[in-house]
Amino acid sequence: MVFLQKFRENIGLQLLKRKVKQTFRKKAFNNFDTAKTIGILFNASKQDDLLQTNLFIQELKDLGKEVSALGVVHLEKQISFYEVIDNIKYFATEKTNICCYPKSVNVEQFIAQPFDILINLSTIEPIAIDYIMANSKAVFKVSKRLRSDDFVDFILDFSQGKNPQTKEIITKIKEYLSALTKA
Repeated sequence: MVFLQKFRENIGLQLLKRKVKQTFRKKAFNNFDTAKTIGILFNASKQDDLLQTNLFIQELKDLGKEVSALGVVHLEKQISFYEVIDNIKYFATEKTNICCYPKSVNVEQFIAQPFDILINLSTIEPIAIDYIMANSKAVFKVSKRLRSDDFVDFILDFSQGKNPQTKEIITKIKEYLSALTKA
């Protein structure tokens, strides 16, 4: 069963890479000063990740940013346990097609939004995260290293082999996007 899952993910990843190379997307650098709309992709399965993400969303809203977020959970039935908050939607990684891409209206709506910045805070690495980052219409995409560097514009590099926690990712994003300015 694990072999079949890995095989499906590899096929899906190869198809994603091919699609990204053939797709034109408007790209531009944005930081916290220039961005008006921000999309956040996060792991909602862990209580601490959810808490850290909600605090970060509130900080961005306090800066006057329009923020939409998409939370990743493992099981469809988990979604009903989450508080319904404006601009925060969820999807389950158990609902996928043959290439392990997510089958969710929330995912398709999130991908279609032309965010000034899309930030991946997810600490888990299902192919659904790659799918969303690769297909998003966002102008500037920020993430820790994914399976392919072609899916993002700005890669946060952490210690080799280390899977950072959400708080560490947020800290690095704040540091870089506050310090970087347009040339």
